[in-house]
Amino acid sequence: MVHRLATRAGSGPDQANLLQAIMPVCNIGRLAVPDAILNRAGPLDEEERRIMQAHPRIGARLLAGSASPLVALAAEVALCQHERWDGSGYPAGLVGQQIPLGARIVAIAESFDASLSAPSCGPGRRLGRAVEHMRRDAGARFDPMLTRVFLDDLPAMIRLREQPGALQPGEPAGLGRRARPSAPASNLPALANRLRLGLRAALRPA
Repeated sequence: MVHRLATRAGSGPDQANLLQAIMPVCNIGRLAVPDAILNRAGPLDEEERRIMQAHPRIGARLLAGSASPLVALAAEVALCQHERWDGSGYPAGLVGQQIPLGARIVAIAESFDASLSAPSCGPGRRLGRAVEHMRRDAGARFDPMLTRVFLDDLPAMIRLREQPGALQPGEPAGLGRRARPSAPASNLPALANRLRLGLRAALRPA
């Protein structure tokens, strides 16, 4: 979904492939958040919210300092994906296009996926709620243009979520099954090694 939204929003194939490739690590900072907070069903108290809202900076610190475009993009998205279009997000309160494009794309795709994963109601109702929330949050939480692009392409996005390799007849060949990250595969073990080596230092108070 991230790759398709990036492509349809005008990103080139290399950038879309990089954005797809970083998805496994863009929430790496959550390693620093206790499970009791991550799994809390109800609202967080002030201290728990402070701990939760620290994780983007921790993730960015884990990934900082690399000359690799893959790792640099991962650090940027880790830091900024919880910012909101209206400026009420965290950690920096960025507004509108101050938020990097990749982070805006990831925020939409991750929110949609999380809404469809919620166990509180049946699949059809979950989809209706997910679409309702996205429409409501366009211009507040989400980039309104990107939200419109996503919702205009909703049937294809649902297919990709259910079958990540699907490529439907008549759809652009650069999407779906033929879309593969172009970043050198050797970068990914190096990234994992950086995370292992940097975790203790990154979690140390700044």
